[in-house]
Amino acid sequence: MDAQNCPLTHDVTASLDGGVTVTARYAHNDDGLWLVSLELLADDATAIPITSEHLRAIPLNRLSASAWLEHFKTPPWARYVRVSRPDGTDDWYRSFAEKFLMAAALSSAPATYLAGTSDVPVSAVHRWTREARRRGFLPPDPRGPRDL
Repeated sequence: MDAQNCPLTHDVTASLDGGVTVTARYAHNDDGLWLVSLELLADDATAIPITSEHLRAIPLNRLSASAWLEHFKTPPWARYVRVSRPDGTDDWYRSFAEKFLMAAALSSAPATYLAGTSDVPVSAVHRWTREARRRGFLPPDPRGPRDL
């Protein structure tokens, strides 16, 4: 995908241990939001080697969640996220996806976060997440497919 040909791009930045800053550029087209570049820079002028530890420390799930939140223009005051039981409609799963992404921006365990704030089992949130991904309202899991 060519980022210059995409109408919307979002740059998301995170600091890693060891004096490295990572910037991820996401682009949006009709197929969704895609990671198109990843840049790692040393925080000071001295050249440091980028190691496998730096690469493993890149929080791609948080960067992706932040880009999706920016794309969907979710209000910044939406800190306490609660979901109701699903009604099976696309509208519900779209709303769930937005809340899941808010939770992902707030927590490294968004399913557990949503389950705790919504008084539902974590397994239910996992099920809803799979369905929201299947319907295209959530990006693919950054860890890859899960064997269930």
